[in-house]
Amino acid sequence: MSLPPSDVKIVRFSEQSSAKDFEIAIPENEVHRIYNIFERREYSLPVNANIGDDLTVVDVGANVGVFALYSQLFGRNVDVFCFEPNPQVFPLLERNTN
Repeated sequence: MSLPPSDVKIVRFSEQSSAKDFEIAIPENEVHRIYNIFERREYSLPVNANIGDDLTVVDVGANVGVFALYSQLFGRNVDVFCFEPNPQVFPLLERNTN
């Protein structure tokens, strides 16, 4: 079971500091999450964090993968493992992270 296509919005944007382009399929009522994570940097790392270029991120409750995509900005070689139990949004997580 997944969300009806009419309830899903495709959001395309470029992240300025990395020049990466993103395309995220997300339920219309959750589009604000993209702004909160990418613009307001709600999950940013501390300025003095030294994590190097290789990083593994485990996103439990990944929803549609907005944080998983954002975490790609943390280093050059980022491996992200996403877990999402909700069968309605899981297809969007797969789409966004493949």
